[in-house]
Order: sequence, then C-alpha cells, then structure tokens
Amino acid sequence: MPEETGKAAPTTTEAPVSSLNPGGRPAAAPQTPAVTVRETVNSGVEIRAGASEDENLKKLLGGLGAYQNPLRPGAWQVDHRYRAEAIRRMEAAGYAIAET
Repeated sequence: MPEETGKAAPTTTEAPVSSLNPGGRPAAAPQTPAVTVRETVNSGVEIRAGASEDENLKKLLGGLGAYQNPLRPGAWQVDHRYRAEAIRRMEAAGYAIAET
C-alpha cells in the first residue's frame, strides 16, 4: 500500500482581477485630478479627464468595460451599472470627481 504523506492540498483561491490592472492601482499619481462624470442618454456614463490621465483611467476602469468614446475625443464611456464602482475607484486613486 502507498504511504500517505500527510500533506493537504492547497486551499487558496485567486481573486479575479482586471487583466489591465492586476495590482488594482493606477499607473502613476494623477497629474490633473479633476474628473467630470455625467450620465448620458444612451444609458452610459461619460468620464472626462485631462489627456495625461488616459493611461491611469485605462488601468482603473478597464475591468469595468470602459472604452474611449470614438465620437467624443477625451471622453471615456462606461455602462451606468458600473458608475458607483468607477467613481469609487477614481476617488481611491486620488481624483476629484464632479458629477453633472
């Protein structure tokens, strides 16, 4: 009969994270921390920030399905269901949010 080693299988599980942001933080500190968030008529949320913040917003909001709006340069779109989470992530990263 084979001997039992007495070692249990590992019981850790990995938490799901965004492939764009496995560390959960922005690429760098915000250069222009003012961000405007507003609801749009297409059930989306438009997020506007300075052009220097594109990489940070991509990392922060990529897991929520955010994308740059092709019709409005400098604006990011996210579904309205993720508005609260997007704002929470941006505030935690040091952004000042102005909602309209």
